Amino acid sequence: MDNNRKNNSNKIWHVIGIVVTFLIGLWLFIPALLSLLQVSSNGVDFWINVIGLLVGILTIASAIKSLWHMKIS
Repeated sequence: MDNNRKNNSNKIWHVIGIVVTFLIGLWLFIPALLSLLQVSSNGVDFWINVIGLLVGILTIASAIKSLWHMKIS
């Protein structure tokens, strides 16, 4: 009984971690995308926004992958 409660607690913390990861990815992705649409295609600002987009996409993909693996197991 205690082991089952511990597994449920671990799942809850895992889901909370996935949600936080997803929100951080959105927090990186959306402002970078909006800034990228306003900035010309040269200069440091452009490359900072591109890096922000890539990191945001990778973070969102990581959260989705973690959720997918948790759903399967």
